[in-house]
Amino acid sequence: MTHLTDEHVDVYSYQAKKEGNYHCGDAYYYISDGSRLFVVVADGLGSGLCKTISRSCY
Repeated sequence: MTHLTDEHVDVYSYQAKKEGNYHCGDAYYYISDGSRLFVVVADGLGSGLCKTISRSCY
């Protein structure tokens, strides 16, 4: 589990691969600059190594 905290918010994130796969195709990104929180979640990209590689292009 990944954790980001600042003065106003705590963000926790977790990824899980499908049973039988070694990689997860879902992606997330978040960053806070102290006054704003930016969160991007990409769900439904698929599963497996090919999708893991393709999500890293964003």
